Amino acid sequence: MQHEVLFSLAAKAAARNPFSEERDSLDHAIIGRPVGSLSRGAVLQALVVTLSNAFAAIVDKGTTLSPGTPAPQRHAFLFFLFHQSLADIDSVLLMEKDSEVSTRRATLQRAKTPQALYERLRLHGSPPAEAAHFVSTFFQMRKAFLNIESFLPGKGSSMRVLREGVWNALFTARLDLLETKLSSRLRDFPILMLGETGTGKSSAARALGESHYVPFSPELGAFRTPHFDAFVPVNINALTESLFEAELFGYRKGAFTGAVESHEGLLSRLGPHSSLFLDEIGDLPERLQVKLLEVLQERRFRQLGSTEAKTFEGRILAATHRNPATLLSTGKMREDFFYRICALKLEFPSLRIRLEEDPDAMRMLVSQTLRRTLGDEVDPSLAEEVVANIEKECPRNYAWPGNVRELEQVVRRWLLTRTVGTAFESEHAPALGPLLSTPIQMLGSKIPSKSSSEHAPHHDFSAFVQAACAAGMPLKALSAAVARKYLEQEGTLEKAARKAGIDWRTLKRLVES
Repeated sequence: MQHEVLFSLAAKAAARNPFSEERDSLDHAIIGRPVGSLSRGAVLQALVVTLSNAFAAIVDKGTTLSPGTPAPQRHAFLFFLFHQSLADIDSVLLMEKDSEVSTRRATLQRAKTPQALYERLRLHGSPPAEAAHFVSTFFQMRKAFLNIESFLPGKGSSMRVLREGVWNALFTARLDLLETKLSSRLRDFPILMLGETGTGKSSAARALGESHYVPFSPELGAFRTPHFDAFVPVNINALTESLFEAELFGYRKGAFTGAVESHEGLLSRLGPHSSLFLDEIGDLPERLQVKLLEVLQERRFRQLGSTEAKTFEGRILAATHRNPATLLSTGKMREDFFYRICALKLEFPSLRIRLEEDPDAMRMLVSQTLRRTLGDEVDPSLAEEVVANIEKECPRNYAWPGNVRELEQVVRRWLLTRTVGTAFESEHAPALGPLLSTPIQMLGSKIPSKSSSEHAPHHDFSAFVQAACAAGMPLKALSAAVARKYLEQEGTLEKAARKAGIDWRTLKRLVES
């Protein structure tokens, strides 16, 4: 293959999503054989060897990355250098991740790979500022790939589409546009993750948040901040409305009873390369939606007790297990807030769909759970034994209402008891699965609404209770479904608990059970 053709293919591959079928086709064209039969490591090794031979023929290597070099050759060389450096980059990321939080900055400063990579880029003609940017981008892209691959595994089409979407949220589908126009503006694109409870939304948020861009400083010979310290998750239902507001926006001394000193909220503390993850955004009260809308639109906010406008510099990630159409039609979510927070929507497939698309998904997820629980080295026969027990005890077409989170607990229960437990004991489990996984949609109006008399009989609700009891629905599951409906109707834990006549902490436990 002529070098010009090879460089053109490599340049195209460099700009494509590594989780896409198009990237697979380009890799195939570069190495001259199908990638489907090769491991990822074998594909990368073949890419490096092929491009290394091509670049060995270039006489003046000092101009490979100079501004005057043709763009395909420059991009192809960056593609080659990135893949050739993966082992060294991985060692730095692993060393940093395994170190204590308090020592991460010192760990980064001791690492020699970033500075060596910078000097190599300079040796090939890259200007100083550009070379420093390339070092930062190399580390970000590798970190993102490893995070996405680890947190969102699976061979099914739904998971592949999801991985592509998460990558695009970080680097866009047009890497050339990212480099020229969007590199400093991605924080203006909030992300909304949708899916049933337990489908991996929090894991994806962490993959996104821990894959941010970290500037490299040639003067320091190190990155300016650690790679793993800029992701802050907050579950809206874990705090009362007033506590959530105070923690998010901060407050001035004397703003309310008990505010004996000023407090910097999360919006003040997060920097330009940080991510704030708001879990269960569908439960955010309307009053706070209005306040957060200003953050999304103008990047401005005010502390409680202050009129001074401050600036939020990070990126907002959000997730909900609720149906946005239902939230909008019932008035639980403002339209302006919804359309502002969903610059990009990521939809997460249920475990039921994943198992339909990929018969090996069960074995893969069980193996992953065992590795995370017991360590990296796990005998494959252990996973086979767990899968065999699940297939033996799990009813045919079981709905897996708790999705991957439920499967993980089943594996842990088996490790303790050598049985998957009572999760599948009811003969009605397959039918009850969808009911428990989407209680709001299934219950509909069967729980009395605000407009219903507190003392009037409600025949739909009574019928639901009778049907649930007849089906053998556990009391705990019934209580959880009712608690979630109260929360959906009232909007906050405090109001829902007051309506239900119980303590808000008790209601929170029921909702999360």
